[in-house]
Amino acid sequence: MTLGPFLHVFGKWGLTVDEGIRIVVPLPYVIFHYIPLLANIRVPVRLMPIFIFFAYIVVAYCIDYFFSTKSRKFKQIFYIALGLLFIIDHYFYIGLPPPRFMSDVAYQYLREQPDKKTVLQIPSVTRDGFTYFGSPDDIEFMEGQSVHGKPSVGGYLGRISSYKKNYYVRNPFLGYIGRIMDPSVENNSGIDRYDL
Repeated sequence: MTLGPFLHVFGKWGLTVDEGIRIVVPLPYVIFHYIPLLANIRVPVRLMPIFIFFAYIVVAYCIDYFFSTKSRKFKQIFYIALGLLFIIDHYFYIGLPPPRFMSDVAYQYLREQPDKKTVLQIPSVTRDGFTYFGSPDDIEFMEGQSVHGKPSVGGYLGRISSYKKNYYVRNPFLGYIGRIMDPSVENNSGIDRYDL
């Protein structure tokens, strides 16, 4: 269920043949889009807490079975080692450089402006569940908004209706910007590709 609505192979979720026909392999997750109360589960990762909860139960039974033949001293050493592992894993880590450059100078400049005008954050993305328009997984607008404190247009607009996403696609300015910021626009089935 957590693999998503369609089978992904090497980052591609569909194959386009010579005639322009897109072939996809649906997975069981696609059923959620047609069940009334579960239709809002648009991101497969949101199912992970359910599976993790049941994994805890299975692991508890496995540990209980494993310790049924072990001595009390072994159990104490095991739990102390496990506790130390959690502490070391939680409090000690090697810091990595940020994966992308965030223009702090630009955000500080916006913060210093006295007006409350809206900021158009680029790149951005609008998603309607299956299809997207823009940079597929952009959530950087949250970082910028926390610095400059101005309202933002763009960013990650997820789970919107298709007609709202189509507004951005057909808008002369936003449509142009959205096509520029999409790194895989040639493979994006959510938009018309005749005028790229």
